[in-house]
Amino acid sequence: MKKYKREIVENLYRVTGKYWNTGDTDYIKTCTSLSKDIDDKLWFEIEALADFAVRRKAGINTLIRALTLFGYEVEEEADART
Repeated sequence: MKKYKREIVENLYRVTGKYWNTGDTDYIKTCTSLSKDIDDKLWFEIEALADFAVRRKAGINTLIRALTLFGYEVEEEADART
């Protein structure tokens, strides 16, 4: 499984929400960068999952569960320190 830090997906969800609420295209670059931090090859699909979760008001935990289904795992803080 590919691991990512929870703060990355939290920021992705938050910034994606800001984009959809404001329409400010400056947020798109940040969304892309955060998605690439999770997976630099499948970033577009991750960004699409975040868009879907935000627009359906599914919540961050739903996005995390969706990523888990596709083989991604949240790196817990204890994991990051070891």
